[in-house]
Amino acid sequence: MDRERGSGGRGAEPVVDYGRCNGCGACVELCPGVFELRDDKAWVVDPAGCGACDCGRAVVMCPQDAISLA
Repeated sequence: MDRERGSGGRGAEPVVDYGRCNGCGACVELCPGVFELRDDKAWVVDPAGCGACDCGRAVVMCPQDAISLA
């Protein structure tokens, strides 16, 4: 993963693997404008919002490895 995308830079869009997500909410705490919890799963509500937060950190902090940047 390149540095720009890995740090949540321009062009990076988060993707949630709903089969892996356990709804812990770590991503919502880190990037509340990008993620929200719905039906006990994380949902991406503003994929372009990674410029305002560190989506790369949400990827690293997810205990289920359910978030990636594409």
